[in-house]
Amino acid sequence: MDAIDGKQARRTSSSSVLGQLVDHGLDSYSLVFLFLGMSQAVLMPVHLVIILATTNFVGIYVANWSEAHLGKMLTKVGVFGVTESQFVLISVQLVTALKGQLFWQETLSTLLPLCLNSRLPPLVLTQPIYMYLYLFVVPLQLSMLFYVVFLTLVKASRKGHAFCQFLPCLVIVSNYLLWTFHPYTQDHLVLLILIFGTIMSTQCCKLILSSTTKTHYHILSTSLFTTTLFSALLLALPLYRP
Repeated sequence: MDAIDGKQARRTSSSSVLGQLVDHGLDSYSLVFLFLGMSQAVLMPVHLVIILATTNFVGIYVANWSEAHLGKMLTKVGVFGVTESQFVLISVQLVTALKGQLFWQETLSTLLPLCLNSRLPPLVLTQPIYMYLYLFVVPLQLSMLFYVVFLTLVKASRKGHAFCQFLPCLVIVSNYLLWTFHPYTQDHLVLLILIFGTIMSTQCCKLILSSTTKTHYHILSTSLFTTTLFSALLLALPLYRP
């Protein structure tokens, strides 16, 4: 249903600024729970979840940022896009419901016949199944991310303006990565993912409102200030460690 609501609104001439804000704004916030849910379903290690969350949150911001400057939301790499991603999420949850979480912890060697096991290197055979899911999803997301950023910066009529609107995303992501690798926050990584997702969703909503209402997008925001301040405090903490 997520893939047809916009088409239906345009077909019936019922699209509106509020509809776009609710649609894409809720999409950006729901990503937090969708990918945390998938990661828990396959028992994925937290450090991999951090990378998965980063690519997804940045991706939804970049998609709305690109639409603001090109007039079209780019969400596909070849034939793989948002709808296909949702089918992957649904499939993961269905397999987990039928096979259990431990299915994803099994190695590839347990699923393949002996004739194939003898031909594949041990490194491939000893990886858990969730790792292949991860290696399928993340490269696709990264390739889409770099493609959309490059295309937008090249084709945008106001390239300087487009780059300035992309800066808050870079600053927030840099702060978030600093938080996740800092020794003081290692016991609270899931909480940091929730905070990061909420901040990026807020930035997406501000960008959508600015684009649809033709108002100024304030680059210096409260989110930018608070995340940078928290990073500065984390960097200063080791100075006061007894």
